[in-house]
Amino acid sequence: MVGFDNDTPAVFQQHMDFLQQTGVASVVINQLKACSGTRLYKRIADEGRLITNFIDNENMNFIPQMGMEELKKGYKDLLAGIYAPHPYYKRVRIFLSEFKRPRKQSKIELQSILACLRVIYPIGIRGVERNYFWRLIFWTLFKRPALFPMAMTMAVNGYHVRKCVEEMFDDQPQDDCLCKKTPNGSNANCQHRRTCLKHFIPIIPKSFAMIVICPIIVVRLRA
Repeated sequence: MVGFDNDTPAVFQQHMDFLQQTGVASVVINQLKACSGTRLYKRIADEGRLITNFIDNENMNFIPQMGMEELKKGYKDLLAGIYAPHPYYKRVRIFLSEFKRPRKQSKIELQSILACLRVIYPIGIRGVERNYFWRLIFWTLFKRPALFPMAMTMAVNGYHVRKCVEEMFDDQPQDDCLCKKTPNGSNANCQHRRTCLKHFIPIIPKSFAMIVICPIIVVRLRA
């Protein structure tokens, strides 16, 4: 939680550093709110910092010591940074490396494998996190195959939360696919032309990976 009176702009980086060091993959960070009837609410009201016409549940209902604009910017950058592909998948790897699996293992059902294949296209081919996704898949299969369902769940969760953060702040979504063609059928005027060409090359072999990944998964999970 951020927004305490003793918080400085450095608190956002401190949160980020703590999460990266501990390997906490999924986390919810909220802004402090003064609830009616509490001592905090009374103190903030006495100091004249309470926002009386507060209707936004996603932001603070009082003016923080660091300033509202500073807090909004730091909070936005913190959420975006936490669920950016590189730091998120790094935390997932740390978590899976240290996780102690239970003695009693549940059986891998066909439905779980099919669910895995369904997320390969949106995350492993179209998603901006595709490179990290494939590294996680093969690392898990060969290092900790019993945790493969958990790794896939965490990959999906990261993708979902990243999209939610983008919508929360009304940011332009990150490009999860090749640029759309113009009405005349070409993308010659696309400003991201180089990015598209660069991303198109790794997509080709990863498309074929969808064909070979299924037997690899089955073999490793049954090992």
